[in-house]
Amino acid sequence: MVIEREFNLAMKEEKPAVVQPQTVQEPPKEVKKEEPKAVAEKPPEKTFVKKNADAVYQCAFCRGKIKVGLPMVLCECGATYHEPCANRAGKCLKCGKPLK
Repeated sequence: MVIEREFNLAMKEEKPAVVQPQTVQEPPKEVKKEEPKAVAEKPPEKTFVKKNADAVYQCAFCRGKIKVGLPMVLCECGATYHEPCANRAGKCLKCGKPLK
């Protein structure tokens, strides 16, 4: 009850806020739009090498052996993949760079 009474007294003492009308500004009549500049796109750098295995490696995707003579993919970080495993993975499991 005491809190309600104090609240009511406080509300009676406060004056309501007066809202002043604001002037409305018109938007600029002519807006200049700049054309986007053409950016020369350079081809993505190859982050891998496709070759035939010259030794026995372990595939980072399936953990199987990559036998001599089989097509393989070597990422720049050193990870090795069977060619089909690299295609399935799409990106290197070690560093995340694209393998396609």
